[in-house]
Amino acid sequence: MLGLIVLSVRLTDALLEAVRPGELDADLHGLDVVLQGRGLRVATFLHKHLSRGRVALSRQTFVAGRLAAVERALGQLGIEPPRPDDYPVEANPWFGREIWPSTLGAARARVEDRGEVLFIKPRAQVKRFTGRVFASAEDFRGLGVASPRAEVWCAEVVEILTEYRAYVVDDVVVGLRHYDGDGGVMVDARVIHDVLAALATSLPAGCALDFAVLGDGRTVLLELNDGYALGRHGLDGEAYADLLLARWTQLLG
Repeated sequence: MLGLIVLSVRLTDALLEAVRPGELDADLHGLDVVLQGRGLRVATFLHKHLSRGRVALSRQTFVAGRLAAVERALGQLGIEPPRPDDYPVEANPWFGREIWPSTLGAARARVEDRGEVLFIKPRAQVKRFTGRVFASAEDFRGLGVASPRAEVWCAEVVEILTEYRAYVVDDVVVGLRHYDGDGGVMVDARVIHDVLAALATSLPAGCALDFAVLGDGRTVLLELNDGYALGRHGLDGEAYADLLLARWTQLLG
């Protein structure tokens, strides 16, 4: 039930990232009111102040914001951010396309030398560049990643009609939001159910599963997203708070 998540860690305060003094990050709009309604003292911070050690943190403090800020906060608390598990093996039957680990150099060779078109995204450091389709040498320019040994995921390129994000708290979908493509096309709820059942013992306490409908009508799983710093896409504030709090306290454990 939304707003009634039982937390394993006693939280007293919340720190929300601001993009500039007095202005919350867009995904956090209204979250301050939700958290205050749950009895937390809420303040804001700037990432530059956090990175300079000017923001006091304790294990009674909940932190929400963009990925870099939340990972910095976890580090200050002595917690290693979890390695991303975008494509859990238990979900292989629902990916609907070939996906494999590689290096940037090997992936680039397949595109430039063999003329392949691939979807490529970072594997270990998730925000080093945005995952996208690479079809030529030009697509690698300005990537910001120099090492050919950088770990990446490669995937077969498929025709995608629409994309939805299922927000999950303790294995229960608390919201389904459309975020790209044709909003008139709906994902198959049975596939969402089956994927959740397959991943029930391994999902983070708060996370999201991205689904797509392909050109041939199949609903497939695009990827798993950890919930400690997650795009909102208009998700209800109570559900969003439940998800972030569930994952944060799980990591504090």
